[in-house]
Amino acid sequence: MLTLSRAWSIVPFATILFLDIANVQSAAGGVPPGMSLTCQFTSGPRSGTTFDFSTTPGATPAPIGAPCTDGAGSFGRAIAQRSK
Repeated sequence: MLTLSRAWSIVPFATILFLDIANVQSAAGGVPPGMSLTCQFTSGPRSGTTFDFSTTPGATPAPIGAPCTDGAGSFGRAIAQRSK
């Protein structure tokens, strides 16, 4: 029982940490280091293309190398954003 209760105490902390990262993005006006809004698609209709979601309302940054999707059947990996 003690182990289960410890596992439950970790979840709220992780959630709060995630929300703090989102607040850093909005307060600083950019994407936190190690995160990206650019997806390089490897499957689906956009396979072989890259898309920058920085102008897409509600887009959430993902860690570089993490899976990403357009929500319409294309999947890939988050890549470092290009300098503008």
